[in-house]
Amino acid sequence: MTLTRLARAALGAAVLFKALDARAEDVCTRITRDSVVPCALRASLSARAERRSLQAAAGREESARTILPSNPVLSGWVARRSASEGADVNWSATLAQEVELAGQRGARRRASAYAREAEAEVVRVTERDAAADALRSYFETVAARQQLALTRDLTATARRVADAAKGAAAHGVIAGVDADLADAALVAVEDAVLSREQKAREASATLSALLGLPTSTDLAVEGTLSPLAVAGELSASGGLRGVRRPEVRALEDESHAELARADVFRRQRVPSPTISAFIERDGFSERVLGVGLSLPIPLPHPLGQTYTGEIAESEALARVAVTRAAEAEREASKSTSRALARYDTARRRAALYGPERTGRARESLDRMASEIEAGRLAVRDAVVAQEALIALLLAALVANEDLCVASVDVARAAGVALERGTP
Repeated sequence: MTLTRLARAALGAAVLFKALDARAEDVCTRITRDSVVPCALRASLSARAERRSLQAAAGREESARTILPSNPVLSGWVARRSASEGADVNWSATLAQEVELAGQRGARRRASAYAREAEAEVVRVTERDAAADALRSYFETVAARQQLALTRDLTATARRVADAAKGAAAHGVIAGVDADLADAALVAVEDAVLSREQKAREASATLSALLGLPTSTDLAVEGTLSPLAVAGELSASGGLRGVRRPEVRALEDESHAELARADVFRRQRVPSPTISAFIERDGFSERVLGVGLSLPIPLPHPLGQTYTGEIAESEALARVAVTRAAEAEREASKSTSRALARYDTARRRAALYGPERTGRARESLDRMASEIEAGRLAVRDAVVAQEALIALLLAALVANEDLCVASVDVARAAGVALERGTP
């Protein structure tokens, strides 16, 4: 392939990758519950760093596959011998190769394989955490926008009540203080709108940051406040799934890797001989062929290298990893129990605000202005009822938000593979 074709191919690949990145960014500006996790995993810097660490561990594993412990060594010398009868050139060439006899290569391969498996579990943990954070932020954003939309609707209702009270006061039907009371209630609702706008902007900015987008991105978030279905299954089964969490498996693999490293050091105590073959032209101008064998002499500690300290260190680190694995298992059990308790409470709270109850509250708010105008409802009673009904509707949204977030916490604590999708 000519240089021009290579340049064109490189340019085409660059354009294609840029188009794919632009398409992915466009998809991630319109978020649903199904797309939020893939977009967050693609943008997560922590997950990206751990995946690169996994590549490094895979590289170390590949280097451990080398059959020979070192490359062959070719050495030689050339000399010129002068004598009364003339000069002569002598030379020698030697090819030497170190050979391991105690299975060091197999032990290194086991150590690197366990280390790579541990890093793979760390990647899984990081991706799972990123998925859980994205789902929590998604539900918080949906809830914040629904609360903002609700308070804006309630502002219109409160304004109709205030206008009805103002009209009644102008005709002398009610006292002016009642109209002022209705206007104060309107101000309270308008102030709540500002607070909800701030919360919605903050939630959108947080979600955009998790997706790797500028915080000023006009993010379209679609979906409803529906908890993860798997949380109900976990609640019914007490959080038991019969699978080991990646946090625990990572520490267990780390323990195995340290024990394998200790085995490597033990095997390195066995001297590795060096076999050599040589050819030379000696002082008598004769060609000599031969083989040789060199063997390191082991000396006792601390005079020689016996790897005693390295073995003790690796074994101690293995015990540390085992202890931390037990601690992680205990912490996971505690987290699951606490998450289940929060989920059950959130589920009961959400059940208090059923669609029938919230529907009646919205209908009562919508009829309130006409009831005041018809004289069937006092303004002061309407203001008190309005505050209670508004509080109920907002509390229903907060309860559903808490339920959704609690369902994510239950799934994460129980070890559900959130990085593979939203169950």
